[in-house]
Amino acid sequence: MADENVAKMLPFPGSEGQSWLSAKFDNVASELRYLTRMVEQGNEDIRKVLADHEQRLREGERERRDAERELSNANVKIARLEAERQAAEARSQAALAEVKAAITAIETKLDAVTARQLSLWQQIIVKTLPVLLGVGGGGGLVVGFMELVK
Repeated sequence: MADENVAKMLPFPGSEGQSWLSAKFDNVASELRYLTRMVEQGNEDIRKVLADHEQRLREGERERRDAERELSNANVKIARLEAERQAAEARSQAALAEVKAAITAIETKLDAVTARQLSLWQQIIVKTLPVLLGVGGGGGLVVGFMELVK
C-alpha cells in the first residue's frame, strides 16, 4: 500500500509528467521572479533610505559648520567689544585723573588765595586793634584805618 501512495505522488514518464513538471518549474520560476523583484525593491528602498540618510548627514554637517562659523564670528565680535570697552575704560580713567589733577590745582590756588586773604585780615586786626584800644571812641577807628593805609 505504501508503494501505491508513492506511485501516485511521482509523475509518470510521458507527456503528462512533462507538463506537470513544466508547470512546477514555471511556478517555481514565477515565485523566484517575484522574490527577485521583492529583493530588488527592498534593495532600492534601502538605497533610498541610505541616500536620504547621507543627505541628512551632509545637511547636518553644513548646519554644524554654519553654527561653528557664527560662533567664531560672535567670539571675534565679543573680543573686539571687550578691547573697545577696555580702551574706553582706560580713556575714562585718564580723563578722571586729569579732572582730579585740575581739582587739586584749583584747590591749591584757592588755599593760597584764602591764606593771603586771612593774612590781610590778620594784618588789619593786628594794626587796628592797638590803635582802637589806645585811642578809644570814633576817632580811634579813623586813625586805625589811616595807619593801615600807610
